[in-house]
Amino acid sequence: MKENFNRDNKVYCIRGPSLILLVLILPFAALSQKQKYLPQKGTIDYLSYYNGFNGIFLGDSITKIPSVKLKYMDGSSRTDEEGCLKYEYTDATWEKLEDSLSIKGIGLRTWGDKIVNIYIFFAKKNGSALLGSFMSDYGTFTYRPDDYKDIYGWDSEDVKLDLMYDLNVETGVAIFTCKPMYKLMGLSKEKKLPAAEPVKTQTTGAVHQ
Repeated sequence: MKENFNRDNKVYCIRGPSLILLVLILPFAALSQKQKYLPQKGTIDYLSYYNGFNGIFLGDSITKIPSVKLKYMDGSSRTDEEGCLKYEYTDATWEKLEDSLSIKGIGLRTWGDKIVNIYIFFAKKNGSALLGSFMSDYGTFTYRPDDYKDIYGWDSEDVKLDLMYDLNVETGVAIFTCKPMYKLMGLSKEKKLPAAEPVKTQTTGAVHQ
């Protein structure tokens, strides 16, 4: 009978049926461990995990979006004070999110070619429905600056979400913010590094498809 361990180095070995059983169990154990740490829907950690809106993800390159679905917001191809460009995103799939909830438009703000903000524009009357949808996904808002105004915020480790539909406006907005990208933008500004070359849209000569 062969020894099942090395007496000198104390390295234990597994042979025969035990090894086969271990090989079969390990993948399921690893999957179970991974699922154990996945954030649950309805918690603030799910905001970082989901990391975007309707298939658009913060920190992704805007080149992943077909250029025919992008145009410069307000027709301006000039960067703002933080070196960012703003785009309008057009796609028929976002016009109706739920039976009772529709949105007016989606805006994207990029630094270089990376998405740092996602703007969701909606009719003020849909504000309460959108608030309910966000609370269902990300839990109760983590801050509310003014108890008398419809301004709500969720602040997770990597993503910040602000929802605003005050009585004095006709169009409400929800803003998803990529916190790691903002940190990188701040470091770049401190070191006075130029922002990456902006990606052009179809309106000025597309560089991606």
